[in-house]
Amino acid sequence: ERLLQTVHPELVSGTFLCMDCQAVIKDVPQQFKYSPPTICRNTVCNNRSRFHLDTHKSKFIDFQKVRIQETQAELPRGSIPRSLEIVLRAEAVEMAQAGDRCDFTGTLIVVPDVSQLSTPGVRAESSTRVPGGPQGFESEGLRGLKALGVRELSYRLAFLACNVAPTNPRFGGKELRDEEQTAESIKSQMTEKEWEKVFEMSQDKNLYHNLCTSLFPTIHGNDEVKRGILLMLFGGVPKTTMEETSLRGDVNVCIVGDPSTAKSQFLKHVEEFSPRAVYTSG
Repeated sequence: ERLLQTVHPELVSGTFLCMDCQAVIKDVPQQFKYSPPTICRNTVCNNRSRFHLDTHKSKFIDFQKVRIQETQAELPRGSIPRSLEIVLRAEAVEMAQAGDRCDFTGTLIVVPDVSQLSTPGVRAESSTRVPGGPQGFESEGLRGLKALGVRELSYRLAFLACNVAPTNPRFGGKELRDEEQTAESIKSQMTEKEWEKVFEMSQDKNLYHNLCTSLFPTIHGNDEVKRGILLMLFGGVPKTTMEETSLRGDVNVCIVGDPSTAKSQFLKHVEEFSPRAVYTSG
């Protein structure tokens, strides 16, 4: 996961009210764009543009867009990671967080790339007009490519996902999505040899110092920086203030120093073994 948008409602089935004859038009399907009825269903009314959306009788679902990119392990040396836009709906939203590795199940689709239709620096907005509004005209909406001044439309690929399955490795298995895990649930994900190794380490009185020295064996000194990165990897403890304000337990580390002092080596080393780490430069 590289980028997530906030969850917002999407109109999937609209109920419209004709402004001329007051007829109610139900179950007008919507697909990735706002689509009012093409004509009033009343046989004696020829209204084609003046409709009002009744939000109380329309159907909305949760909608979220995320952008994923290739992992460093799958990326050829010197290549730029490719990315793809994922569309999530209903119960599939908020199933993944930034930095997760996930398997998406769904359908590959093509959507119009409206951003390519306008000149650089100009928003892709256009509308046709019909009599009846200010100065004898009112906005009717976009109808076809001719209104944009072009006759060719470019498309881009997107993926409409119906299921999201996180695959972050944790002790060789699937990562649990529970906020809090018990010792039994963690032990069930580990082999007997791994559990014995962790138990043996827990009996070491110098565990904190030994972890710091073994974290970056090729980098001399910088003990405080190593401790900070180690604490960042373990994370903090979420808290709730007296005003019921939730404080995240994430630890952020900013390394500032002179050139050639192994700042990038710290980041690259963490990216090699941390499953959710993504190294960026520039």
